This record gives sequence, C-alpha cells and structure tokens, in this order.
Amino acid sequence: MAHSSSLLVVASAFALCSACSGEVNTVPADTSDAGKGGTTATGGSGGGSAGTGGTEAGGSGGTGGTAIDGGVGGSGGAPAPGQEILFEVSYENYAWGAQLNGIFITNDGSVFQYDYFASDGGTPPPAYQHATEPELRARWGTVTGPVAQVPVEVVEAQFAVVESVARGVLLTSDLCDDAGELTYLGYLYDSASATYSRVVAGIDGDMAAKNLASGAEGLVSWLAGIHGGGGFCTFMAAECTGAVCAQTPPACSSGFVPSVVNGCWGDCVPVTRCLEVADCSWCDGVCATSELGSRHCSSNFCSGPGPCECGYSPCGGGADFCAAESGVAVTCGAP
Repeated sequence: MAHSSSLLVVASAFALCSACSGEVNTVPADTSDAGKGGTTATGGSGGGSAGTGGTEAGGSGGTGGTAIDGGVGGSGGAPAPGQEILFEVSYENYAWGAQLNGIFITNDGSVFQYDYFASDGGTPPPAYQHATEPELRARWGTVTGPVAQVPVEVVEAQFAVVESVARGVLLTSDLCDDAGELTYLGYLYDSASATYSRVVAGIDGDMAAKNLASGAEGLVSWLAGIHGGGGFCTFMAAECTGAVCAQTPPACSSGFVPSVVNGCWGDCVPVTRCLEVADCSWCDGVCATSELGSRHCSSNFCSGPGPCECGYSPCGGGADFCAAESGVAVTCGAP
C-alpha cells in the first residue's frame, strides 16, 4: 500500500494540536543544543518495508523532572532520577527510500524533532529494548529543537500512565505493505544501570499494534496530536465474545473466528484482532493473559528463545513485564 512520505514526516511548521490535554507552544528551532547521533551505524541492514519504531533518549540528568527515590520509573508515576526522555514517536520505512524520523519529549515538556538520514546515510543501529543514552542517541541523527513546548503538568499526567501501559497486552496484526511503522513510545528508566526501556503504546503501519491497557489509547492520541502524523493502517480491533442472539455463527477458516456486532454474529475476522477470546484454545500463536485475567491471541513473529523476548512482544513493556507460562502462553503484568 503506497503512502506519501510527506504525511509521515513531522510537519516543518510543527502545527501542534490544541487538543493535547493542554496548550502546546511552538518555539523557534534551536540547533545549538541539537547534537548528533552516532555517525557510523551498527546492526542489521534495512530493506523490505519497515523496521520497528526507533528509540531515543538524551542528555544526562533531568531538566525539570521530579526527582524522587526509586528505581525504574520512580514511584507514583513520576520519572526516575536522571530520566530526561519520556516519550517518542518514531517513523521508520525502507520501502520508499530510507526514513527514520520523529519526535521525542523531555521531562520539562520540550519537544525535539530528529531525522537520522538528514546527516547520516549509514544503516541505523537497532532499537534495543534496554538502551544506554549513547545507544539511544545513535538512532537520532540530526536533532532540531526544542521545536515546541508542552506544559510540564500535562507531560507528567501523561507519563503517569506509562507503567500501566507497560503491563498491558499488546495485540499485533500484519496489516499493510510498504507503509512503514509509526511507533508511539513511552520510556521507563532504571537509575542504577542508567538505561531506558521501551514501552509500546501502539503502532500504525505494516505491523499495527494495539495496547489494551486502559491508558494506552489516550496516550497514543496525545502523542499523535503532537507529532502530527498517524491515522494510517491502524489496528482494526473486533469484538469476538458476548453474542446473545440465537443465530448460528458463521463457519470461519483456520485462524479466523466470528466477530460479534450488537450482540450477534458478524463477519469472520483474524483471531489476533479480537479484543478478547474465551480461552487460549482459540489462539494459533501466543496466548496472552492480562492482569485482569482476560485472554488474548497475539500475533508473535519471532524466532527468539521465547515469546517474551520477541521483537514484537505480547506485552507493552516487553520481556520485563512478560511472564512465560507453558508453551506459548504468557501473562502480562508487573515485573
């Protein structure tokens, strides 16, 4: 599916929304504090349609964040001591020319724009689940900004949901071709090891993803409003339980189940798009159980040691928030 790359690059005027749970102020771009990412990238080469969304971070120490005692993510939803980077929106695609660009937001509400290929034509380094500051910066390339400012209280309110989003079940679906991936991320930080951990709130694109945590949809909407992109190849969720009508359900092919619309049977849909399934026997791949006990079939494309360690983890916070049970059954929850 072809998409214009201009839709996905952060608007040069940065027309940031007024409906982002607080006012967003644009400020003149300041490249003096931009810095550069690594010049020679290491890791797997690009190619194909898209890679996973990038990661980022920057600067040691906090600039305006609330420093409190605690390890990963601090306590009470506040950033951990030393955490500067809180959020990122990253677009990556190699089907329409090499693209790796996006924004990141710091703990003082500053919004920065980055474009890896603006100054470096090498292969970007991989996006690690746990990354040091230099590893995160290596994926930024040219950084511009701050290009906008979000009120600190708004940023802190959004960050308060990141850990709960990390505990959420992450449904994924191979949805589009050559659209790339626009990944919405929060970050948790471990002060002891000085490493950032990715928390996937959602993905639009080739491999669309929906995080089922209660705060994930709002976080994605807020980040999309600041970024100015999104809305393409979004995860198409379906209700698959709760039918109360007397009709016979339709016969569906392998990997598909009847959807439920207004209490009765609808079209057959991939089981991985079901918001909930009755039990794990519905799943052809990974079966993920939420903290509330609901069960979900997750697309899991991985040749790794286990479902929790896959690039597309069934849990928003990756392996840190994923407990393997038996076979391909996992539970998403607190580490």
